Amino acid sequence: MLQSSITISLNFSGIIALKQKNQVVFKKEYGLGSQGRGLGCPPEAIFCIGSLTKMFTATAILLLEERKQLHTNDCIEPFFPECPDAGKMTIHHLLSHTAGLINYTDDEEIWRLRAKKISPAALIKTFIKKPLIFSPGSQYSYSNSGYVLLGSIIEQVSGLSYGTFLKRHIFDPQQMFSTQYSLPIRKKSIQGYSETKGKERIKASFHPPSFAYAAGGIYSTVEDLLLWDERLFKHQILTAESLDKMLQLYCFTNAEKTMGYGYGLNIEYLSGKERSIKHIWHRGKTEGFSSLYSKYLELDTTLIILTNNDQLSEEIKALEKQLITLVG
Repeated sequence: MLQSSITISLNFSGIIALKQKNQVVFKKEYGLGSQGRGLGCPPEAIFCIGSLTKMFTATAILLLEERKQLHTNDCIEPFFPECPDAGKMTIHHLLSHTAGLINYTDDEEIWRLRAKKISPAALIKTFIKKPLIFSPGSQYSYSNSGYVLLGSIIEQVSGLSYGTFLKRHIFDPQQMFSTQYSLPIRKKSIQGYSETKGKERIKASFHPPSFAYAAGGIYSTVEDLLLWDERLFKHQILTAESLDKMLQLYCFTNAEKTMGYGYGLNIEYLSGKERSIKHIWHRGKTEGFSSLYSKYLELDTTLIILTNNDQLSEEIKALEKQLITLVG
């Protein structure tokens, strides 16, 4: 019934999963996983999830806070003394995009490095001394740079690499065995695509995840993200106190003050028919891939969309609107 009610763009390829009240009510694979090889998009396909990575990075920081190894109000000066205003900039500012850092992925010179395998320290050197765009805590500006610094803080505090910390303390304990900070093995990976103006698909290059690092370098599957969603909200990953902290609205991103950013997730309050609905979400986009994690708390509904096409942002928005209208 639900499947027949959904209109899918001919350009769409990927996987859609919709969960209500802990039951997956819709899950379907569409299109080609690797064009030219005759392969469909298998249910176990591993996608680069881009900025959905940020919710895992934020979770890692909160786990370290639970263990009293750091506090979100700690300033970053001990970690990055060369950063402008490091004594006034806190981990909280990095998490909430209120630090005033430039967004390194918008810098053309830095962007040219994306095809190279680069260490976190070398990546940080490309932007850490650049002037701030505002004083820490005074405004909001989305910055991948802040999440790169958070990845380094995780490494410095824990003594583990970013990928090892996430694997050991988040992914493996939650049985998310296909989620990783590394390129997936070829038999489980799928080709990412871009589209030209003529709608002809072109293959996107596989780049080392090190350039996106803790801001966007993780690969995952729909099944693993469904597990993540279930266990996060059952307090099996973070305590109730830490989860509440993650989902606070710390800064506004619209004039109506109904939308803003928490820690690793966008927070939005929607007007429902009978009540306000808290919408928690993040989109991801990287070369060859687009993604969405979207949860409507009061509707107990979660939508996950993973695609191997980096030109599907509008299609993903339209799909979300269709699905939530049908089940909301």
